[in-house]
Amino acid sequence: MIYSETSINQSSAIIDPHTTSTTQFYSVPSFASQLGGNGNDRIKFIDARIQNGYFQNGKLHFVHHRSDNGWSEILYGRIISSSNTFEHNTWGGDGTNMNYMYPSIAHFGNTPIEENAMITFTRTGPGIYNEICVVNYENGWSPLTTVVKSGLGLLDLANDVVSPWDSLERIGDYSDIQRKYNDVTCWLIGAFPFGSSPNHFGSTSGVNTWVAEVGRDGVGIDETNEQFALKLHPNPTNNGLFYLDGENLSNQLLEIQIVDVMGRPTAFQSSKVSSDRLQLQLDKMNGIFFVTTIFKNGNYDTFKIYNNSF
Repeated sequence: MIYSETSINQSSAIIDPHTTSTTQFYSVPSFASQLGGNGNDRIKFIDARIQNGYFQNGKLHFVHHRSDNGWSEILYGRIISSSNTFEHNTWGGDGTNMNYMYPSIAHFGNTPIEENAMITFTRTGPGIYNEICVVNYENGWSPLTTVVKSGLGLLDLANDVVSPWDSLERIGDYSDIQRKYNDVTCWLIGAFPFGSSPNHFGSTSGVNTWVAEVGRDGVGIDETNEQFALKLHPNPTNNGLFYLDGENLSNQLLEIQIVDVMGRPTAFQSSKVSSDRLQLQLDKMNGIFFVTTIFKNGNYDTFKIYNNSF
């Protein structure tokens, strides 16, 4: 594994190689069935690649699918940089009569140092059409998968013939999810079969794209809360001094946390200017920092700030 040990905008930034080992296997699942396929029109997995991940709180977080007794499951892995050790959890697979495939992961913590994750993936099986799903991980898997968009019909688009199946379909390998800047929600993009309604080419068995915002509270579709409408300024700052503005801010705010790009807590001084404004003074350090404001009602906002002074 290779990752940056310092912020890439620093002159001292280096790229360090790290090697770790794991006993976890990495194998391509069998072809996946879909409702109405009747043994034909199965979904091909292509491979078991790791499509994306992120480095947070001293760990490299990533996901991929792999075979589980012929079914496909999701492996959520974490490589701990300080010790070059590996930990993992799995979701789906054998026993579910469904295939969980092509996962993508995004950070979903309340603060930059919380290790919660949101994972989107494609799911299919003999009893369902291909569907777009999410599940979150917060010290354990959430109880249920949430279906963001159900498939509307059989996917039967490929023309290649591979015995004993008449065609191998392809769906889900361009799925992705990303954290929304300055909010604890994620945006995902996925693919689903659109059923009997023809597209502009006249086909009635192809793939459409679905874009959705997902959030907390059962990992359902989330309505973003803009109650406090915070403003952080100036940004960048050239002396470590900046302000937070928001209506009745000082009475609504519970806590402020500031960490650097490695997730380490950063010292700062806070003082009240008015009920609607707080002044924050960083200790004398250059770099990028993440400012998280946590409110008494459980809402929170996170800002990225640049300090270029000392």
